Amino acid sequence: MARTRANCFGHPIIVARVFKSHLEKVLHVLQTSFGMKKYMIKVIEFQKQGFPHAHIIIKVEPEPPLEFLNTIICAELP
Repeated sequence: MARTRANCFGHPIIVARVFKSHLEKVLHVLQTSFGMKKYMIKVIEFQKQGFPHAHIIIKVEPEPPLEFLNTIICAELP
């Protein structure tokens, strides 16, 4: 009997719940790692396949040193 691989295309509610959970964790780290938050702009978009992603802009005072930001933020190509 052949096994079918599970994917997330048939479960958009689960994808949305996991995304919301991960986004809340990221926002918590951003809010607790820096100084006083002046403002935060957050936009959540959905791709054609239905997968969500977020764009976040945050302004804090005083501005953290660049070396500190490099220890927290990283980007990787898939």
